[in-house]
Amino acid sequence: MAFGAWRHYPATGAVAHSQQLENVASYCPIACGNRTLTKKLDGVKNMITCFDFTSRAPNLEPSAELEVSADDSVTCLANLATKDGLIVFAGNGSSVDDRVKGQDTHFKAFELQVPKGKPASINFLSKTQLFSVPKNENARKEMYQRILKLSPPPRTAASTPTKRIGTIASGLGGDENEIVIFSATSNRPQAQDIIKRIKLSAGQEANDLDIWDQGEGRFQIAYCLDSDVYIQDVDYDFSKSKNRTESERRKVYTIPHPDAGARKGRSKVRSLRWLSPKHLVLLANKPNRTGVELLVLHMYEEGPGSIVSRKTLPAHVKAAVDFDVALLDADANGAYQIVVGVGGIDVSLSVYTIDYHGSAQDSLSHLYKYATYDEISAGSNKARHVIQTARTRQLYAGATYLVIAMVVAAVALMIQSLIDPEGSLTRGMIPAKFQNTAGNTFGEVHRAKRHAAVLNNADTPAIRAERRIRDLLHLHNPPMGSDAPQKEKAVVIHHDADAEELSTEVHEGGHEAVLKKHAQAKKWDDLSKEDQLLWKKKLSDAGMWAVEEGETILKSIFFGQIGGVIGGIAQGVIGG
Repeated sequence: MAFGAWRHYPATGAVAHSQQLENVASYCPIACGNRTLTKKLDGVKNMITCFDFTSRAPNLEPSAELEVSADDSVTCLANLATKDGLIVFAGNGSSVDDRVKGQDTHFKAFELQVPKGKPASINFLSKTQLFSVPKNENARKEMYQRILKLSPPPRTAASTPTKRIGTIASGLGGDENEIVIFSATSNRPQAQDIIKRIKLSAGQEANDLDIWDQGEGRFQIAYCLDSDVYIQDVDYDFSKSKNRTESERRKVYTIPHPDAGARKGRSKVRSLRWLSPKHLVLLANKPNRTGVELLVLHMYEEGPGSIVSRKTLPAHVKAAVDFDVALLDADANGAYQIVVGVGGIDVSLSVYTIDYHGSAQDSLSHLYKYATYDEISAGSNKARHVIQTARTRQLYAGATYLVIAMVVAAVALMIQSLIDPEGSLTRGMIPAKFQNTAGNTFGEVHRAKRHAAVLNNADTPAIRAERRIRDLLHLHNPPMGSDAPQKEKAVVIHHDADAEELSTEVHEGGHEAVLKKHAQAKKWDDLSKEDQLLWKKKLSDAGMWAVEEGETILKSIFFGQIGGVIGGIAQGVIGG
């Protein structure tokens, strides 16, 4: 399962799959797929298969197919939109004999034509070799094109068309793997279209890469190894087919080494995506399948970047297999919402949202959990079609009427909140207890509930997601629409030694009132080094604090110690 290039553009794509859809790139209402070859007599051939998703037929049928080389499966796909269809680029290697001779035409191009009123067709266009020939014979035999990415197309149909670049990365090349950046203005890219080669160090292999288009021939290519993230700037003159400036790659982040004596190893960066010109989101698998994290990395003009936000996925997601990001439409200020989808090894899909506040603020919100979908792939041993009985048909009809009633009520609520906040038009349709709620926007209702839940220590998903120290210290903002003077409050973090978990409260009256109840509370600088290390581990394990945030944020917190064992409280004073 994968989300190869899930984008917020009209629904078109290129798909790579092995018995199931595995790689989707959305650019127009067509999808192309590859089926991998098996050595069995009844095995599935290497095919590029196209599907038309504009059809409203109950079953999805192929609209065009083409059998490709029997020597190698299609490992990656990407596409360029044309007037009548797509140009499909694919990674599909030559035979073993040709590869050993250094003649691996791994980069292939196909043309999909979808003329109006006529059947669709897909045809071979060209093949070429963009990777350098490895010196090692085993590397020549095993190396393949494992990643193919194109710079994003314009986000709206009204946007000015832009010239695009592409990147490919090799795998199983031993000490000779590389990344190749090329101009994607031709439907038959050749060696002269190569913009830059990035040689990787011995044994390194790019896990993923992504491209950000800065306009006017300037691009940023981000790629990740197991523990490192790099940025390569490109400044290319398409009219002259040459680089305006040359720059070296720069390392912007390294996964920290574990503390001395720690049993666990380092997390591995599996994938990454651009969120804004200065922000990346990293997908990191913890060692030994112990969990998954999303890390938001902020880059600076010089020097390394820093992790400004992180989200630990639910415990049932032991490892992630892939993820992708959709940047939704921007408003007049350049602000937009981002949707992040993560595919877990347990066949689950976790969806999160994050807000970009525009170039003026150049900041992001925290990641918020939107939904989780379990067992999204039915698998070979589960039914996909169920024969209806008279009983199930009655249940289906009843459910249909219930859904219709719910939709009518929802529409009435939206009408009232948008054009009738007083409720005069919908008073007969909406119960009285919902009238006031309908007059508020969703954001106002959600924020008000979230604020009230925090103050009352409510154990809800929305609040658990916000229980980071940085968030808690900002809860002094008065409720929306309130003109009352701000009162000093103190955050209290309890540690339950039996359950090995932390919980939070907010008390009015500041730290003096809290200290009357918890006389042993100490400031961060007053704690011993041993206690500081214990608290760091507790807070980090709970997802409330990250090493990259530094100790400064902890200096406004009060900590408790009982009998030499951390077990009591931490108070942070806010407001005032």
